[in-house]
Amino acid sequence: MTYNFYVAFTVAPFVGGILFFLLAGIMKFAGDYYCQKYAWIAGVVALVMELVALVVCIASPSEAIMVENSYKEVLNSRPECVKDVVNNDFTTVPLKCAEDYIHYRADSISKANMYFRIKERVYNKLEGVK
Repeated sequence: MTYNFYVAFTVAPFVGGILFFLLAGIMKFAGDYYCQKYAWIAGVVALVMELVALVVCIASPSEAIMVENSYKEVLNSRPECVKDVVNNDFTTVPLKCAEDYIHYRADSISKANMYFRIKERVYNKLEGVK
C-alpha cells in the first residue's frame, strides 16, 4: 500500500463516520417521527465507517515502508519510450512521450524528497538509540 492510498483509506472513513454521527444526532433530536425512527441507521453506518478506518490503520504497514514502496514504484515506472534518449535530447521522441516523462520526473522528484526525508528521520532516531 502506498502512502497516498493509506491517507485516502483512513481519512475518508473517519470524516464520513463523524459526519454520519452528526447526521444521526440531527435526525434523532431535530427530525420528524420517521427521521427519529431511522436515525440508528446513520449511527450504524458511522460505526462501520470508523471500524473500516481502524482496521486499515492497524493492518497497514508503517509510514516508512509505505513511502519506500511508493518511491520504488515510481522508479520502476519510467516511460519505455525514453530509454533510447541520449544527452537529454528529447527532439526524437513523440510529444505524448515527452509529457509522460515530464509527469514521471515530477512524481519521482516529489517521491524522492519524501523518501529521503523519512530516511533521514529514521536514521536520526537510530542514532539517538545508541
